[in-house]
Amino acid sequence: MSNPSSKLWCYGIPGAGKTVLASSVIQEALRHSSPNIAVAFFYCDYKIAETQDPKSILGSIVKQLAVQDEQSFEKLQTFFESKNPKDLPRVDFSLEELRDLVVTMTSNFDDVMFIVDALDECGTAKQIRLVTRLLTSLNDGRDAGNSKTLFLSRDEPDIREILENYDHISIAASSSDLRLYVGAEIELRTRNRDLRIKDPNLKEQIMARLVEGADGMLVDKISAIFLLSRLLSLPLRSNCTTLVG
Repeated sequence: MSNPSSKLWCYGIPGAGKTVLASSVIQEALRHSSPNIAVAFFYCDYKIAETQDPKSILGSIVKQLAVQDEQSFEKLQTFFESKNPKDLPRVDFSLEELRDLVVTMTSNFDDVMFIVDALDECGTAKQIRLVTRLLTSLNDGRDAGNSKTLFLSRDEPDIREILENYDHISIAASSSDLRLYVGAEIELRTRNRDLRIKDPNLKEQIMARLVEGADGMLVDKISAIFLLSRLLSLPLRSNCTTLVG
């Protein structure tokens, strides 16, 4: 993402660690932000309707840019006043106008990075296409040469088609990552006395079974197995076979 107008799409199956990766990138980007380098991000969530609304997504980006630069704030204030004239009815604004506001605000920075996680969770297929097109227009090469965009989602055909000119990276947890994670979780739960594994061979069997069956999922399925074992007070070995097998 170091090149001007970088465009990157990271995709993977549910549980592959996309949101964890997005959060890590956001933290690192914020660490390098400055008065001349802006960062705006958004997490879509299929469980929260507001996060699927294109106006909410763009509106959040606008607010984030406004608080990072005085000129950007003034542009937002002017936009607000134009839509809320004194003693007159409020004037509604279109998605295109909101998108144009974002683009004009980016001109106040040397670089702007937009990071949006879970594009595939923006509602219906039609809405997903709308949101994806709107967000790609923030970095379409004509208006925003200083913008960088990073999107994360499942590998959906509609998203792939719209992002065909983006660099693509597939996200999947490697077996070594999974083994480290599982080993750390077993050690933590053993210290907390949530697990009692005295046989080293059993520990190795559990780790091998979880890593083998995780199928590229970094956290979700493995955490579910540990949680289920604790809630139901069932042997971890049986849960490994049930959920992963």
